[in-house]
Amino acid sequence: SADRLQLTFYPEGGKVLPGIAAKTGFYVTAPGGIPADIEAEITDGSGQVITRTKTFTPGFGLFPVKLENGQVYRLVITGTYGKGQSFDLPLPAPQGFTLNLTRNPGGGLFADVFGPAGVGKRLAVALTGGFSLEWAAYIDVNTSGRISIPAGDLTPGVKMITLFDETGLVLAERLVLVPETRKFSIQVSSEITDGRMKVTLQSADETNAPVRATVSVSIADTATAGESDMRLPSFGQFISELEHPPVFSAALFEGQSPASLAIDYLLMANGLKSFSWDNVLNAGTSDDGAGPAFRGVRGRVINKRGEAAGGLKVSLFNSRSVTTEMTTTNASGEFFFQVPDPVTPRDY
Repeated sequence: SADRLQLTFYPEGGKVLPGIAAKTGFYVTAPGGIPADIEAEITDGSGQVITRTKTFTPGFGLFPVKLENGQVYRLVITGTYGKGQSFDLPLPAPQGFTLNLTRNPGGGLFADVFGPAGVGKRLAVALTGGFSLEWAAYIDVNTSGRISIPAGDLTPGVKMITLFDETGLVLAERLVLVPETRKFSIQVSSEITDGRMKVTLQSADETNAPVRATVSVSIADTATAGESDMRLPSFGQFISELEHPPVFSAALFEGQSPASLAIDYLLMANGLKSFSWDNVLNAGTSDDGAGPAFRGVRGRVINKRGEAAGGLKVSLFNSRSVTTEMTTTNASGEFFFQVPDPVTPRDY
């Protein structure tokens, strides 16, 4: 309990408006930036408990709350680790708009926008994947408004939903996962020749047609896993683009923790490392070569005598998406990799 914890609140949409119930995520770490598990209470200024919460995977937690003006709210840790430490919740915003997301059982995605009572506004909602705009629409808000997002027409992956006013000012934003709806399977086979094992993996879609996939493979023998159970613990590494990329047990997605709900909570208490609308709207003003201006990797291979080395294979590894591209040098020894959705050259 002597370890001083660090905790950051992430109100859905970026702010909390007084008198409106909303979800608030939080991210908590121990010294050294290690994600921590805690149990806590949310109290008002008089110390009365409003609700209780705890992390559902190391570092990440969430609670619903309705804040009122003139009150000071705190998260007070009640569990063994960090017991007694408290953190002030963000004060309700005096004015402005906020953005909440909801899904219906059929997978429909809706954006609910809340604003000052009696104030009518036409706002814009945009959904982006990386630096690509995938969908946008106007929404008329008079205290509140709702708009349906065509999730079925979007490419799968983590997206940013942003709310703008008529001048282009960002009012609220939120990460959301557009799920992959296609079925996918992997067939694994192995053969041993002269003491060496060859493992073959074949990936296919729902029609059994070959499809490209990026996978991780673990190989263990009985000395590692034990003869009684050759299964290894399963973990998922979520997208490395997140500011707080979690590593969680596959058990998080079993039983009473549906995957879509767990991931939604993870994204609420998160942000993107490199993308921001400030970078997009000010593209071309940076001198570091990063951002949308970066479009590819070009080079030339020569031998020890300085002669062009044609016909050689060259690979480009992306540490952000953990993917590898291959190409071959031309007769002049030159190669080029196009990078359609760049973030920073330091990823390659």
